[in-house]
Amino acid sequence: MPETTTAFLSAALTLDDWLERIGHLHQRTIDLSLDRVRAVAGRLAVRFDCPVIIVGGTNGKGSTCAMLESILRAAGYRTGLYTSPHLLRFNERARIAGELVGDEALIEQFEAVERSRGETSLTYFEFTTLAILRLFMAGRLDAVVLEVGLRCAPEDLEVVVADAGRNPEHALATVAESDFILALAAAVTPAVLGAACGRVRLIQLLSAGYDEMDSSLARQYGIPVATNGGANAPSVAEHIILLILASYRQLTSVAARVRRGAWESPFSTPRMSYEIGGKTVGLVGVGNIGRALARRLRGFEAVLLYHDVRRLSEDEEAELGVAYRTLPELLAEADVVSLHVPLTAATRHLIGEPELALMKPGALLVNTARGEIIDEAALARALGERQILGAALDVLAQEPPPPGHPLLDLDNCLITSHCAGPTFDSWPRRFSNGFANILRVVEGREPEWLVP
Repeated sequence: MPETTTAFLSAALTLDDWLERIGHLHQRTIDLSLDRVRAVAGRLAVRFDCPVIIVGGTNGKGSTCAMLESILRAAGYRTGLYTSPHLLRFNERARIAGELVGDEALIEQFEAVERSRGETSLTYFEFTTLAILRLFMAGRLDAVVLEVGLRCAPEDLEVVVADAGRNPEHALATVAESDFILALAAAVTPAVLGAACGRVRLIQLLSAGYDEMDSSLARQYGIPVATNGGANAPSVAEHIILLILASYRQLTSVAARVRRGAWESPFSTPRMSYEIGGKTVGLVGVGNIGRALARRLRGFEAVLLYHDVRRLSEDEEAELGVAYRTLPELLAEADVVSLHVPLTAATRHLIGEPELALMKPGALLVNTARGEIIDEAALARALGERQILGAALDVLAQEPPPPGHPLLDLDNCLITSHCAGPTFDSWPRRFSNGFANILRVVEGREPEWLVP
């Protein structure tokens, strides 16, 4: 038998699956998947001057594998189509099972090579199966965001979209055959982790927060978890500035009065408004979001203090224009206190009655991190007694808040609905960072942004 190199391509998603799972999307999304099939087929033909056997879980009419086989055959390449219930994984041999169809001579050669196991006479080239759990998407945004993700996907990754909300059984089956998961933390349930155990090489989150999944269980299963690498930091930093300005200028109440026909002169009202310029802003946590906020606040000519469990170097402090303080010192000095820490056992109720008592009477407390970082009952009392100027919150301990929540009726508490991070502009960064981190693992490198 002459020596040969055979390229194997594993494709898990049939066209019928695409139509069933995302048929409600704009047709351009479907076209995009077919374009990527053609692009990969083109790359395969250029890269391998050899016969090609395409291996997949299903090779029915209209399947991705069948389309690839047809495209390459039409281009003059010798091709074979191999059906296997076990999709290939990186650096693993194919498991011979199922039925072989296509070029009979090529298939005989393939079988002979498989029987001989002539080491390294086979070269594996394959798609990695990727599960995107779309628990977080709905309505028109669902289609638009998914299309952004597909456009960001590298050509040599097979993207399988599994809707955990509509079809959890399919989602778990997809995860069980996937090498990576790309999702928001809330989609990574214990059931998903159970299905991922022993197969998934990285859970790549699209979010910065990871408290909505059981990261300790993932660690127990040996599955690393990575955050989004600060992809949402610009969005959150801008939202924090929005909250500060809206609170300082009483934007929502002024706009509501105008709609009611009350056009009040600022000179005839006792309500005061304020500027950011010249104010001291204390940043509790200087990760990606804290740093992004510091850079933007410098343009407002604010004085910047920070507290973090890891003190920055002198060069980092100079670059950001921030000065270190202990937490009590920061609370006592700052006109605005902004929280950017993860929710852990150490940060739960980080701001409670003793900490609120340290703040200035004219201080504003801003929280875009996690609701439970603040003792909300203590905050409601402090606001009700006008102990501090106000609070601006994008997060609460319970979301949405129950009727009668003590913060809802306070006129000095501005609340938005956990919407600081997911701007449309943030999605390309989220997906690009996620796919880049996945490719690091594919290439044998360590992933970045790992959850400790």
